[in-house]
Amino acid sequence: MPNPTSASSIPSVLDQFSVKDKVIVITGGGRGLGLNFAIALAQCGAHVACIDVHPEPHDNFGKLTAFSSKAKYYR
Repeated sequence: MPNPTSASSIPSVLDQFSVKDKVIVITGGGRGLGLNFAIALAQCGAHVACIDVHPEPHDNFGKLTAFSSKAKYYR
């Protein structure tokens, strides 16, 4: 008897964890680990909103905008 849930009908694990075109909000995203997580998520196709207490993000925030045109910094 064939299995009703064939391998082709089950989404892959990577598809289930895809962040492509998802909006991700990162607190502490203006510098350090938060900014590095934001850059990694943007490389995976996410739109990133970084929130931080600093008036301006670190100079490396430009790396984030290189991967996502929708990346934005919020104070």
